[in-house]
Amino acid sequence: MNLLLQKTAQPTADCRIVRLESEADWLGARADFESLERVCPADPWLNWEYQFRQWKQCFFDQTCWMVLVDETAEFFGQDGAFSERDDCPLAGAIFREHRFRNRFLQPVGLRLFDDVDFMRIGPFLMREGAHQKACRAMVHALEPIRKQTGADLMAFYRTDMDRARPWLDALKSAGKKVKVKPVESAPQCPLGDDFDVFLQEKHPRELKDVRKQARRLKNRFGVEPVVHRVDLTDNEDQWQQRLDQWEELRRRTWQHRWEEASPQVDHHILLPRMRMALDVWRRRGLLRMYFLYVDGQPVGFWCGLICGETLWALWIGYDEALKSYSPGKTVFLESLRGCHRDGARLIELGGEADGWKAPWASRCIDVLQIETPLASILTRGLAATRAKT
Repeated sequence: MNLLLQKTAQPTADCRIVRLESEADWLGARADFESLERVCPADPWLNWEYQFRQWKQCFFDQTCWMVLVDETAEFFGQDGAFSERDDCPLAGAIFREHRFRNRFLQPVGLRLFDDVDFMRIGPFLMREGAHQKACRAMVHALEPIRKQTGADLMAFYRTDMDRARPWLDALKSAGKKVKVKPVESAPQCPLGDDFDVFLQEKHPRELKDVRKQARRLKNRFGVEPVVHRVDLTDNEDQWQQRLDQWEELRRRTWQHRWEEASPQVDHHILLPRMRMALDVWRRRGLLRMYFLYVDGQPVGFWCGLICGETLWALWIGYDEALKSYSPGKTVFLESLRGCHRDGARLIELGGEADGWKAPWASRCIDVLQIETPLASILTRGLAATRAKT
């Protein structure tokens, strides 16, 4: 790989900043960004494919920027290209421009594709074991990022202190301003090594209820309820049929009913976006999908992602007509059992620790909103004045 590099004002870092406005721009940037992905832990959101398809489907009218950074002294040769030993950057991110119209002077921010309420993300993609170096390099790149993009701030809206600490330390060391604000608490649940012991010790009431409801369902329908894991190796036509089945069942859930009544939800946007995300995660080997069947008919579903030992619990739903039989609880427990066999040892429950999640939330961590100014208020004011004249 031979990247054309733009030198920063600091001699200790180099960066490449690429404007992404068209599909051709995105495709041209793919190889460079995916070279970084290959040396980083799998991430459901910070990957080229997920971000490209989000942009194409939902944010196609917004300009995006790919930023790749590295430290000259350790990773670059004299010719300014990546060395043969490390044929990829140290850190990178794809930002989208976002104008804050409700703020003074309506500043333009660079933010990630971080607008899904169950995720924790970023701050950016960094080589494993090199987070401190990566954050220092990104801090050195802030000035050229400001000059080339014209942005006023860099924002990360769904991260946590463990992920953000190297970034905050690097900003502090460089004397940069930063605004940190907790916005919610993310519930987690360690599963342990023995899943049956975990259920019996931590959730005996849920386990007892699932067994009771299975007997009630059998008494009503004459057959046992069955939970099946979806075979994600199906061909494309079979996979689309699975998605159709999932979507049809989702239309019978309380979530769908609530969304239809909400003026903030547009199903013409939401459902294709959800299908797109499921397709990306399926092809990356991260997706797990389970259905609960009663008498051959799907009445509940659960979708999640496995990244290492972490299980992200994404979406769960059930036919409201069978609510009294606890179908959601049944498909959830059996899905956890299957994911535990696949190596999951920690559940990220997503959202807040309320409702049905509260008994499962063994601990919670703060989800943070972090903003770093790239330009002062005076600079923004002068730029706004020049724009008007």
